[in-house]
Amino acid sequence: MRARILGVVFLALLDEILAVLILLFWLPHFGVEIPLFYVVVILLGLAALSYMIYVLVKPVVVRPPVIGAEAMIGLKGEALTKLNPAGLVMVGGEIWRAQALESPIERRERVMVMAVEGLTLKVKKAQPDSGTL
Repeated sequence: MRARILGVVFLALLDEILAVLILLFWLPHFGVEIPLFYVVVILLGLAALSYMIYVLVKPVVVRPPVIGAEAMIGLKGEALTKLNPAGLVMVGGEIWRAQALESPIERRERVMVMAVEGLTLKVKKAQPDSGTL
């Protein structure tokens, strides 16, 4: 896990390393002189940008991957047949056998996966989306 975090930090700092090489060594070779103050300001800006990206990306890198049945819980789908109590649903682009945990669910209604038992999903009617992005 620590190696992944160090890899992310290195990749975040890679653009600063390249900027230093270009600003301090490559451009002066061609006669382009940039005052040291501007070089420092540019590098501090890049460092701040890299830090913000690191803060946003770190939770994704640190979080363990979710696999197996627990990855299905909470996903939404659509009933392909009436679930009274069993039928077919489409979740994540795949067709699954499903069993309604509550009252019968009509065809084309939105469902949410509550549990997984073998190859059968236990579903209930999904709450209507709030319409916000």
